[in-house]
Amino acid sequence: VLEVYEELGRIDASVAWQAWNANFGFIGALLDEAGTERIWRKDRPEPIFANGGQPGSAETDADGFRVSGTWRMVSGIAHADWVVLSTLVVQDGAPRTTENGPEVRLVTVPADRLTVKDTWHVNGMRATGSNEVVADSILVPMELTAPLDRAPRIDRPLYRGFLPSIVVPGCTAISLGVAAAAVDSLVELGRTKKTRSGDL
Repeated sequence: VLEVYEELGRIDASVAWQAWNANFGFIGALLDEAGTERIWRKDRPEPIFANGGQPGSAETDADGFRVSGTWRMVSGIAHADWVVLSTLVVQDGAPRTTENGPEVRLVTVPADRLTVKDTWHVNGMRATGSNEVVADSILVPMELTAPLDRAPRIDRPLYRGFLPSIVVPGCTAISLGVAAAAVDSLVELGRTKKTRSGDL
């Protein structure tokens, strides 16, 4: 996977960034069967994901969680069907804790339930469309949430360990690909550039 990201980075940084950020299908291994059935439906195309890493809040509710917050740089939001958001669980106005510390959950929200703010006005990687998204007390049912300190439901080698680590190193691989392309371009420029008096 990292080799693919690196090669995509050599070709186009925005394309590589989009492929990396959309690679959140592993959420299916963290959700229970009812949750995966809501996302992966029969006779429907594979879902497209975006994600927001900085945590918002997930306040406990009888029917699941009320999710609120602002997530910046949500790449690919314009094309996403679902957005996987990092949240800190709040109960009775205070963070809820587990034996491993504050409870953090990934919540999976239909993209059309979020407000998208047009904030991505940049030169580099403009095509990633990494706009800001806002959630205001959106009800997310329990089956579409997954605690990060619980073992994946699917017990196969790919899904063992801390699953977000499948995604985290991608940024480095893309950067290496972009840097390699820059070096190749510089070498080619040095080899072929001409001045008024001839070869450089």
